[in-house]
Amino acid sequence: MTGGFTPSSDYYFLVAWKRVVGARVLDMGALNAGEDVRVYGFCEAGGGGAVALVALNLKNESRCVAWAAFSGAGGVEQYAFTAGDGAGVESYAVRLNGALLALGPGGALPSMAGAPAAVKNATVALPPQSVTLLVVPGAAPAACA
Repeated sequence: MTGGFTPSSDYYFLVAWKRVVGARVLDMGALNAGEDVRVYGFCEAGGGGAVALVALNLKNESRCVAWAAFSGAGGVEQYAFTAGDGAGVESYAVRLNGALLALGPGGALPSMAGAPAAVKNATVALPPQSVTLLVVPGAAPAACA
């Protein structure tokens, strides 16, 4: 707690959202994610030619998202947010790609860089009970220009 402020777990996700996700929503009809995963597509913030996917894994086990664009993208970036303690989805603590997030001195935000996603056969695994941002370079349609 810094200066009386302890951010909730969704605060960190929303900071990442603001940095990564653009305003234009995309139709992600060609994506295969299964019934327990919700995936939403957007043009990347800043118009860099990438697609930003928001994937929610509602199950307590890993799930996969398959999309042909994962194969040709090279350098898919992942921001996987999971509970920081044993409280599950009601956790106040949050991890980003496995590292516990906490404010630094003076309330400074921690480093919130994405990590390279492990793409195998055009598939990316999502951690259990997670919200994951996937940045897929070069996948943006003309609508994102």
